[in-house]
Amino acid sequence: MFSYPEPEALSKILAEQFTQLNGMLAILKKEERALKDRDIETFEDAVQQKQRQVQRLEKLEKYIVSFSGNSAAAKMDAYVFDLPASDIKNKITVQWENFQSLVRQCDQQNKVNNKVMLASRVSLQQAMDILRGEASTPNLYEASGKSKDAGRQQTIGVA
Repeated sequence: MFSYPEPEALSKILAEQFTQLNGMLAILKKEERALKDRDIETFEDAVQQKQRQVQRLEKLEKYIVSFSGNSAAAKMDAYVFDLPASDIKNKITVQWENFQSLVRQCDQQNKVNNKVMLASRVSLQQAMDILRGEASTPNLYEASGKSKDAGRQQTIGVA
């Protein structure tokens, strides 16, 4: 069974995780800018930075995560709640709340990046369809309700 470190050590771990998560959020924002600007070089750099940041966070995670099958966050909540009233408990409580908030911000930013990537992919697919002369609109329907295939359009070029 996993046991948490002493409160002072846990406070240091949470502070380091918070620092690393701030780094991750900055990388995610860099990734978003690169996606929106269609800057492949900066995007690839951000992806590599993100991978390194994930490795750093995984090293710290071993101090927080329990493999008992319970939620690590719920377990930390319980641990923080059970600490005796003290300055270190107050400090850890604030750190844990800030940490959880930052995790949510990173998650939200990652979702934004995924949406930007998806939109970019859809736009690229539509452009490729136009170049290939493929219909990029759904089938149309006649008054009788039968599907009327838009058919292949004339090709602009060979892609």
